[in-house]
Amino acid sequence: MREIGLPGYPEGHPRIATAILKQALQEKLSLAAAQGLGVHLVTQFSFSPARVVEYCNSVAHEFPALPVYVGMAGPTDALALLRFAQRCGVSASLRALKDQGMATVKMMTHTDPGEQLTAIARYCVSHMSCNVVGVHLFSFGSALRAAAWMTAAIARGAQAETGA
Repeated sequence: MREIGLPGYPEGHPRIATAILKQALQEKLSLAAAQGLGVHLVTQFSFSPARVVEYCNSVAHEFPALPVYVGMAGPTDALALLRFAQRCGVSASLRALKDQGMATVKMMTHTDPGEQLTAIARYCVSHMSCNVVGVHLFSFGSALRAAAWMTAAIARGAQAETGA
């Protein structure tokens, strides 16, 4: 083993205080360094791009050498997405969606992770301290659908770069 991935919680953890999460992360980073292991962070998925950007900014300032993979909910049907969100403790996002009324309807009919990807890309372009190195697309049992979406997203990015 050469590298380990550690969890990150942009929305916090349903049963663990943020201060304890930060302390545990610092301890895990110290233990990994003592063992000569590389470390990266994989965040929990969220329905709030702003919250994810805020979390990544915080990690970049507190742990500037820690590579971050932003966890994003892959394209899936709305019911499956809500079921996984409840299981994974993404409750802050769910509460925010309920408070937004019609925005919830949009999420229920549009589960494409492109908005998240765009928010992270804009953050990284505008912040020299960004330590986001990639994304982790949670497929929720539909790896082919997630792979097809990612392939299309990469192709759109390549077209945008070349102006084609």
